[in-house]
Amino acid sequence: MLAVEIMDTAFMNSISKWKKWDEMLASPWFTVYPDVGNLSAWGNDVPAELKLGIDRIAAIHLKDTQPVTEHSPDSSAMCRLAKAVSILLASSKRCMS
Repeated sequence: MLAVEIMDTAFMNSISKWKKWDEMLASPWFTVYPDVGNLSAWGNDVPAELKLGIDRIAAIHLKDTQPVTEHSPDSSAMCRLAKAVSILLASSKRCMS
């Protein structure tokens, strides 16, 4: 299995970008390892991104983050983290029932 981490670079900073590779490779062994801090740092809609790849997530890296901007830090990082956790918990409840 190969799980690609969502990184703090423009190359692979969203599950949407990973999804393009997933479509090209079309392998059940190609999965995604979202880093929620990196997802939110690049201005992605974290809950939407997680939902996009929820069936292919191998593991997840939870952390808060500072956005990638020239301005002051975004004070809503913990809010985005809480939303991400709620998406994952909702998904795990579906899998367990």
